[in-house]
Parts: sequence; structure tokens; C-alpha cells
Amino acid sequence: LQPRVLPLVDLLPSVFLCAAPAMAAVASSSSSSRVVPNSVLLALGSAGAKGIVAAPLRARAPVPAPNLSSTWEDELWRLQRLYCEAGQFSCQDGEDGGRVIQLTHHCTDPDWEAVNWAPDGLRFEIKVPAGYPECTSALPALVVTGPADLPERLLQLLPLLFSEAASKAPPSSAAVCRSLQHVDRHLVLLWLKLRAKERGEAMPSRVDDQVQKTDEGQRHEGGAAASSTSGSGSWTPEEQARLEAGMAELRSEKDVKKRWDSVALRVGGGKTARDCAERFRSFRAQAVNRGATDEKQPLRFAPQERVELTALLPPPSAPAQAQQQAAVPAMNAAEVRRVGVEVRLLGLVLEGLSTLLPNTLRMQVVCDRCKKPTDVESKGQGTDTRGVDIACPTCKQQMTVTVAPSICHAGCAAIAHVAGSGCHPVQLLRSDFEAVCGECTAAAAMRNAGPGFRRRGNCAACFAKTNIAIEGADVLGAGVARWRQVALEQGEHQTARKQLQDAKRHEKELGIKVGQPLPYQGACKHFQKSYKWLRFPCCGRAVPCNECHDEQTDHPYEWATRMLCGYCSFEQLCNKDKCGNCGAATTRARTTYWEGGEGCRNRTLMSKNDTHKYRGLGKCVSSNAAAKSSAK
Repeated sequence: LQPRVLPLVDLLPSVFLCAAPAMAAVASSSSSSRVVPNSVLLALGSAGAKGIVAAPLRARAPVPAPNLSSTWEDELWRLQRLYCEAGQFSCQDGEDGGRVIQLTHHCTDPDWEAVNWAPDGLRFEIKVPAGYPECTSALPALVVTGPADLPERLLQLLPLLFSEAASKAPPSSAAVCRSLQHVDRHLVLLWLKLRAKERGEAMPSRVDDQVQKTDEGQRHEGGAAASSTSGSGSWTPEEQARLEAGMAELRSEKDVKKRWDSVALRVGGGKTARDCAERFRSFRAQAVNRGATDEKQPLRFAPQERVELTALLPPPSAPAQAQQQAAVPAMNAAEVRRVGVEVRLLGLVLEGLSTLLPNTLRMQVVCDRCKKPTDVESKGQGTDTRGVDIACPTCKQQMTVTVAPSICHAGCAAIAHVAGSGCHPVQLLRSDFEAVCGECTAAAAMRNAGPGFRRRGNCAACFAKTNIAIEGADVLGAGVARWRQVALEQGEHQTARKQLQDAKRHEKELGIKVGQPLPYQGACKHFQKSYKWLRFPCCGRAVPCNECHDEQTDHPYEWATRMLCGYCSFEQLCNKDKCGNCGAATTRARTTYWEGGEGCRNRTLMSKNDTHKYRGLGKCVSSNAAAKSSAK
């Protein structure tokens, strides 16, 4: 008789049954808890698993906080990238061992009127103490050196604003760059408040009538707008009507200066283009601030007391998700349907369902100030008008979206009318709806419904069959197509910018830095005589050649127009000559000489002055060798 060989799977239960008491003893006596796998418990069964105690899973280690430290070389390189092309930039050693930076700053806020306020930019001088950024005993200081016609109060407040941001910067961080960004973010607001204060002192009667009406505890609505309006004189109803008609007629004019000059000619009455623009900004500020509930105190300057910068500046912004706040609607449903846009579902199929009502409506809107798209979410119940306030993530302008929901059914595919203040709705995103059964009128939630949504099911109350399908969605209204194109273009720009930032972050992790050579001087296995990396616009990454790009990414390459020098890592436009920074050749130069075997090896193309061209020509060759060479 031959012995029977049992499979290993059949032997596992018996093996584990014998080992179960020992495993239980080890698990109970061991100080470190161990987890018994589910496969072992299934193999042991109920009898063998009684003595084994499964310990809880070990907690994962927390993710370390990001490293915010920065060196002076990194920060100086960042400042050079930001301000070298904008104007004069220099960094010199100071007397006390510190450094003195001189630069020209151009405000990036769209409301900054550079032509009238500072056409050549603001000239700053920053004194960096010795030991910065490691030493925190002394902080960098800012001095405004030009232009000469700036208000004296602005020259006093900008250094305080810079010092306030530098004092709040984390230790060993880029405090100078952070402080300059802080100054740039609040420069327009500070200028407008100072200008309004100066005009208010010149004409106290109008300030008493328009600006100083509010008491403590009431909202100062449109304070800066009223001050700017007071500077342009009184407006009659006829002039206001001509202003609105001119703006509506010339809204398609792309040249801003030409547009306001034409509007001023239509208004007449001695109104200039600047007066018309300030009048428009004042009413825009009132429309944005209408319906808000927060309090703001007007600016008061005392001759001898310290100016609190926190009273001049807006409160710190919260994260993007926390900035959306429900607001009291400033318009009723009739006004929203009259001035807003209509949101409609295309190819809607409702089988077994009678109506569809939006509970959470998500829209994409475009800021009319910076032209950047963002997403807005409006929540509510029923058909009551609802509103939401959100600050633009890019320019921080306050935007208000008012929604008037509609009951959607088989005869009407409109789900809502949306009106925006400071923004323009352009697209419907996936939203949450409430569907009502046609048999028992029971409500059911439809989450994340949008274009391409399909669902079949049964009613939870009466078990009737239901079917819903949405082929697409559209937003109908004046100017929607133009703003949708703007959102598409700006969305592509934001995507390209994010890809470029990710690519440069990856290059920084690889240790690529200006002034240091690239790996292998930029050469690769495909092009060993090319000393450069190409930055491809499709993904923003810098790689040695197009074949390396296709190997490392999942998309085909696009034609590159910028490159990184292989000897100094300086980014510049593509060229076949020398690097514009270090002067090194980006490709190996062609030569007609031997050069130790690395140059020309073709005797036909080799220079006649090179001895290798004729070397070995007079050597005797045997007949056997000649026959072998001819046979080959």
C-alpha cells in the first residue's frame, strides 16, 4: 500500500488546533500586543479561536508638519526672480554686517491705478539685520524711498505694515517675502482710506452728511465709496441715468481708458472719466456690501496716538471652504428671475417621479474683478430664496450669489434662477436634489446629480418603479457665453500654473538650483551631446529630451520653448548657441579635428591639418587582409 499524501490545506486546521493553546499563552504573556490575521481565525474555527485575543490595530504615526524654514540664499534667489524684471534690484552689504536691499515694487491688485498713483512703481529699501533669518532679536525694516509725491501718511504706515507682518512670521522663515506679500495685499485698501480721509478733511460738510452718519453698533456701508463719491461732486438723476445707459452701451469696449472717456462724454455736465469710474465703484461697493451683517469702524487718525493697523485692514481670511456663509437674500424671487440667469436641465427623463427640487445647488462663478473661476454651494429647503457670501480665493473680493429655486417637472426643466453680485454664474455642477414619487408623494434624496446622471430604482414607501436621467445642463442669460469662455481660459491658466508649481517643487526636491549644474550636465541616453533640459508646456516638467518626457509621463509632449542650462540651471528661451547666463555651449561643438578620439573620426571630413587624416595610409597590407576586408 502506498501512503496517502494529504494536501497542505487539509493539514492546516489540525496544525492550528494543536498550536492554539500555545498561541493563546504567548499572546496573553507577551507585553507587545499582536494582531491575529483573519485567515488564521478562519482556519482555526470557533473551537481553536477561543483562546486567541485579537489586539487592536496600532495607530499610524502622525504626518510630520511641513518644513517652513528657509535660508537667506533661497530667499534672495526668490526676491531676484520676483523683482529683477520689474525694475531696479540690488543687494549690498551694510555697515553693521547686515544687508540692504533696494527694489521697485509694482502692486498686483487689479484696482491699483498705477498710471495715476505710481506709474514707475514704489521704491523700497529693506534693511536686513545680521544673522537673519536664524537670529530673531532684530527684524527686517522697510523704508519707502519713492516716488516723491506719495502722501506722508502712506510713508509712515507702510513700514508699520511691513513690521507687523515680519513680527508674526515663524522663526527661520522667509519673513521678507511674506511681509512684502502682506503689504501688496493691503496696499489698495490703505491708499483708498487715506485718500478718503484727505478729501474728508478738505470738505467736512459732505463728510458729516455722508460718511459720519453711522453710530457705534451700526454698519458703515460703503464708507470708502461715499468718500470717493463726495470728491466727484453731486449727481443728478439724469446724469445717473446717462451713466447707466453709457455703461450698458459700451460694455463690450475692451480698452478701459477709451470706454470711460466715451462714458464721460455721454454723461456730460462737466463729469470726467475719473468721476464716472469712482461713481461706478461706489455703487459696486454698495451692491457687494448689501445684506452683510459684520461691523466695520471708519478710519480715524489721531495726531499723537498710535495708528492700529488692524482697524485699517480686513480680518484674516479663513480657508476657502469656511468662507462660504449663508446670507440674508437682498432680492426676492421675482427680482432674481428678472435680473438673474436661468439654470435648466437638458434631456430630463422622469419616470415614476412627479417633481424635482434642488436642495444643494453648486455653481461655478467667475469673479468680475480678477476673472478667476470658483465654486459656490447654496443650501436650503423648499422654494424660498437663499443667498451665500464668499470671498474670491484670488483677489478676496466679496461675492454674493442669490438663488431662487424652482420646482422642476416634465413640462418645465428649469431648476433655479441665479443672480450674482460681484460675480457671474456660468456653469451648473453636480448638485443634490429632492425627488417626489408620483404614486405616494414620498420624497427621496438624489445626491451628486448632474449631466450624465442615470438611476433606476424603487420607491422606499410604495415600491413603485422610478427612473431618472439627465443628459446635460445649461445656463441661459445675457453674457453667459462670454463669461463661460473667460472661465475656460482662466481655468486652463490655473491648471498650467499649478502644473508648473508642482514641477518646480519636484526640481527643488532633486536639488536643482540656479548656479549649480544639472545631473550629467543635462545629457541623457538619447542625446549625449545636449547639455540642457527642456521645459514642456503640456505638464510644466523639465526633462532632457522629448523621448525622456514620453517615458516618464502618460501623455504626448508639446513643443518646448524654454530650457534649463546644463551647467548653471538657468531657465531661458530655447536657443542653439550659448547660455545667456554662464556662456556655456548648450550642445557639443562640431569640430574637424581628432581631439583624442572625441572629435571628428571620419577621414573624409577631417581637416587636412590633422595628422590623423593620413595616418596609416602608407602601411603595407597583406593580400590575405585585403581579401578579408573586400569580402566583408
